[in-house]
Amino acid sequence: AAWDDCGGVGASATERTRAIAAKIKGWAKPLPFIRHAAQDCGAKKLGTEPGPGSQINYPGPEIPAAARNGLETAAATLAKYSAAK
Repeated sequence: AAWDDCGGVGASATERTRAIAAKIKGWAKPLPFIRHAAQDCGAKKLGTEPGPGSQINYPGPEIPAAARNGLETAAATLAKYSAAK
């Protein structure tokens, strides 16, 4: 798509643009990032301190699923076409 031409860098990677692309292409709407207390575990001394403990980007739920699928496919391919027989 025209808004993906820079590889997701800069303004084209905004959540609004991705939501529009998902609507046009019929994909699921991207999940918004919601911060929770478990992400600050070990970084904060009190539970009432404001702000994040550190700036870490966590992947969406689709990323681990895609990684598992890719690893399963690779393992099946290696088992089927292994050169060391």
